[in-house]
Amino acid sequence: MKVLLVRPATSPLSEEIDRDADALRSIGVEPVSDPYVEVVPCIDPGIEQRVNNLLAALTPGTWLVATSAMGPRSLRALTSGVIPTSGIRAAGVGPATASALRDLGFVDVLTPRRATGSALAEELLTFPPGRAVIPQGSQALPVVAERLRAAGWEVEPVVIYTTRTLSREPATAAELRAGGFAVVVLRSPSAARAVAEFAPGLNTPVLTTGPTTTAEAEALGFTVAAEADDSTSAALAGAIAAFRDGTLTS
Repeated sequence: MKVLLVRPATSPLSEEIDRDADALRSIGVEPVSDPYVEVVPCIDPGIEQRVNNLLAALTPGTWLVATSAMGPRSLRALTSGVIPTSGIRAAGVGPATASALRDLGFVDVLTPRRATGSALAEELLTFPPGRAVIPQGSQALPVVAERLRAAGWEVEPVVIYTTRTLSREPATAAELRAGGFAVVVLRSPSAARAVAEFAPGLNTPVLTTGPTTTAEAEALGFTVAAEADDSTSAALAGAIAAFRDGTLTS
């Protein structure tokens, strides 16, 4: 069975797709990874001031919350000096994001049992209301920020990277339009929108790694065969195996 993994062009998120490919190979599935979007640090005139404001907001007792590995990685790429970690708590949505936070110098990183934004918000809400700084992308979903604000937290989302559909046609687009894949894996709403642009009217079933991506895929008219239990590669492989074996449960 051949599976298309829709990936960003070279970015920290590409490493996550590489782990997905390894997990699928371990269950006898043939993965094909191809970039349909690109994720890059912002270069607009206001980015220096936004990064400076973000760093200034990282005072003792503050939470640095990352909903994607690209948040901390972009922060590192955009910062020439030391990123403060003393007295600051860190939280990441999943293993890859936690690893990116540790690369900034954080030792203890809070992660939820399930690698989803909702689960991350639930985990943070077990702590007293505080202050959270969220380095995020231009198309980031507000799930975590909204949940925290509703519980009385002070939340500062800061856009430091951008996600956009590739300007050139992906190498697999023609094969995708021709029905050459058994299933397409979508890890983000932006990936779903990119697929819709290059393969309008897609009939191939898709598999997602979270509820927001599922909602976007369904809104675009895709057939969502399954949603993985969380965003880890192991959960994705489990969902693909169930799809292949005809053992998916609703």
